Amino acid sequence: MVDQSLINRRSRGDDRHISDLKSVQGQLTLSHIMTPREHFICCGADEPAQGVMERVSEVFDAVPVVESSDPTDIAAPILGLLHRDRIPFRNSTIRAADCADTSALKTAHPLDRNLLVYINGLNGHPVEFVASGSEIVGLVTPYDLERLPVRTALFAQIIDVERLMGDLINARFPDTAAWEERISKRLSGKLQTGLKRAIKNESVGQPILSVDFAVKLDLLPHCFEGPHDATWVGKESDEIRELRNVVAHGAPFANVTQLPDQLRNLLRLRGLISKRISELRGQS
Repeated sequence: MVDQSLINRRSRGDDRHISDLKSVQGQLTLSHIMTPREHFICCGADEPAQGVMERVSEVFDAVPVVESSDPTDIAAPILGLLHRDRIPFRNSTIRAADCADTSALKTAHPLDRNLLVYINGLNGHPVEFVASGSEIVGLVTPYDLERLPVRTALFAQIIDVERLMGDLINARFPDTAAWEERISKRLSGKLQTGLKRAIKNESVGQPILSVDFAVKLDLLPHCFEGPHDATWVGKESDEIRELRNVVAHGAPFANVTQLPDQLRNLLRLRGLISKRISELRGQS
């Protein structure tokens, strides 16, 4: 006999879990990964542009230009960004101010922009300013996507998607025998291990909580009616599983510039799962 009080306690625990995830995602902003204004490596407005790039390390794709003869003057107004690849060829005298990308000031991101919102909106990977009101207070680069707050935000999102995957599999196939019929042979052992773990842990009708992410991901395409969504989920499975592993284990991103597309795919997966759960609940 199922202990209803235990189920209710688990439900309340799930609610708190979801609330915690949303809290983590909401609190992590650009302020947690940006380089603060006082740490900028800048150049003066009148410095020769080519000379600036010769003295600055090649790891910097762009350098802020300040309206001052002293590049270290943190109170000097910022005129824009000097991009390494936008200096006129064979012009050794052109000033940094004459090459500065002033549009970078207009497209500055607000200090409190959510990290996942920021990453989701990235197209290309330039150096970008961060602003508080009308004041430039920081800048962000592709390298900043490697920082721990980004991984924390991504992990919270992945855990949320994994929870929804379990909900969908339970809704579509409430009997675990259906899982065993559909699981790939290479993952059959992992499924059995998870089911045994569920019995040991007395998961009260929720064995999906005890099976590996790879098992859930393998069962997921079977939960969709139309071939289009199922095919897309199956096609993206390897990338989504790899992203989860990299984030969970703290491994370096193979190519951090691919992260925005990976996040967009993760969010698309979440949307497809949520839509399918709603369809199934409407049919019941």
